[in-house]
Order: sequence, then C-alpha cells, then structure tokens
Amino acid sequence: MQIYDTIIIGSGPAAYTASIYLRDANYNVLVLEGFNAGGYPPGGQLTSTSSITNYPGVLHCSGQELMDVMRTQSTKLSSQNEMETVCKINYTNNNLHEVITEDNTYYTYSIIIATGASAKKLDFVGSDKFWNNGISSCAICDGHNPRFKNSNVVVIGGGNTAIEYASYLSKLAKYVFIIVRKNNFRTNTYNTQNILKLSNVSVLYNKTVIKADGNSWIENITLNDNTIIQTAGVFYAIGHIPNTDFIKNSELYNDILTDGYIDLSLLHNIRPKGVFVAGDVIYGAKKQACIAAGSGANAALDAITFLETK
Repeated sequence: MQIYDTIIIGSGPAAYTASIYLRDANYNVLVLEGFNAGGYPPGGQLTSTSSITNYPGVLHCSGQELMDVMRTQSTKLSSQNEMETVCKINYTNNNLHEVITEDNTYYTYSIIIATGASAKKLDFVGSDKFWNNGISSCAICDGHNPRFKNSNVVVIGGGNTAIEYASYLSKLAKYVFIIVRKNNFRTNTYNTQNILKLSNVSVLYNKTVIKADGNSWIENITLNDNTIIQTAGVFYAIGHIPNTDFIKNSELYNDILTDGYIDLSLLHNIRPKGVFVAGDVIYGAKKQACIAAGSGANAALDAITFLETK
C-alpha cells in the first residue's frame, strides 16, 4: 500500500499553504479537499467572499480568485489533490494514520487537519438571493465595499462578534443597525456600553429579519414587526460551525474538541503521533485568511520536524 508522508484534510488558505511548504520540501503529500464539505467548494468559506483587499501582496481580488491561485500553486508542485470527504481517521498498530473517506482508505505518517468552519446563516425570504449580493458573514472581509460608504448596514447577532462588526462598520458606513433576537446582548457590559456610545449605531432588541428585497443587490429588509430598514448590507454575526464531524467519529481523536473546535491545549496526547492543526478549525482562532495561511505554514513546519525524526 502507498504511505504518504502527510495527508492534509481541508482546502482553504491553511490547507493549501501547508501543502505548498511540504511539497516544496519534497515530501509526498495528499490533500483531501472534501466534496462540498461544510457547504463550500474547494477553497472553503473564503470562496463566498466577493472582494478581498486586505490579503498581503494582493491588491484586490475575489475570495474564489485567491483560492484558485493557491490551489494552482499547490498542485503545480507535483501534488495529489482529491475531492473526497473524510469520514473517519484511525491510528493503526504500525504507527500509521488511517484516513477513511467515502470512497477510499489512505495511510500516512502524519496528518494536518485544516477543515475550517462554516458560517451560520439565516433562512428568510431573499436570504439566498442576496447572499454575496449584500448579505455576508464577514464584516472584516467585505465591509470596505464602496456601496456601504453612504448607506445603512445591518449586523445580526447579540454576541461579541456582533459588537466587533458594528464597531468596525461604524467607521465605514453611514449608519449601523444591530438586530438582536433577544432583549439583551450576550456580551459584557463594557463592550455593550461602548457600542451604544457611537452616534451612528442603534440596537433593535427582540427583532428578527423576515424578508430582504432589492434588485441585483439588497436594498431593504423587513423585520418581524413589519418595520422596513433601508440597507445596502446585512452581516451575519451568529457564529460558525466547525467542520469536525469526522473527528467525533474517531476514537483516538474525539477528546480534543471544545465546542466542536480542536483545542490546542488538548492536543498534547496525540501530537507526538504526528497530528497537527491549522486554520479556523482551531478553538479561539481569529477567522482571517492571512492568519489561516500563517497557521498552515506553521503546521507544515511542525510536520516537517516530525517527519525528520521518523
């Protein structure tokens, strides 16, 4: 049977960066990209971002374009990329990791888990139509769009991310509405008081969105009390779902999770076996492309050190 030096599970900035580093060091690497894993094509969540201006070295591109370039760079180095979804991983008696997909079983000396997380979305009339056409899950990624400069924008959520998004957008947009489903924020008083001090931010409690309207781009939303808000952008700040179902099915690995994410503080038991983690799947990771890419490079260098000792 063929044994790979490293199998990388995932297909975003972390996974592709890790593969570039390992293949540049002449290691035999397999990247299992997943088949629409987490609801996204190869490239992951970033493929849903329409405009990127904050990735170092890239003046402007879409998330899909950035991921296409990364994937091309990855595969150019004699890579093997398979669009297969991992179902389970095991550790065998002969010190190998067994990676089981829906179609095949692969063996490797080491693993890099870089499966990321999928943004939670809301389901209301028009939510699919205006996804990437005014509706986004990342204010930091998309908030710089010129459409928002002299317009209202909406942030949906009641936690720290909603506060962070509203504060960021208040510097870019004309006015920010925060839609909170309950009658209070799920954050500390200090953060709440600070956001309420901003003159161009309002909070609407006990509200939900039931409809979005517009032509090719979102123009307004309707709330559950029939209030209509004119807006050029809606940003979900309702959390993410880590793509770790396959870990929950794996006996050796399922005790490394916190809230579904891989907790680095719990990884010490299996790290000596050659298991490394990168990107948004890490518990507490800031979800930005350049941070994920750096994390992927770090995981690859750790894997190289591990392989050199084998």
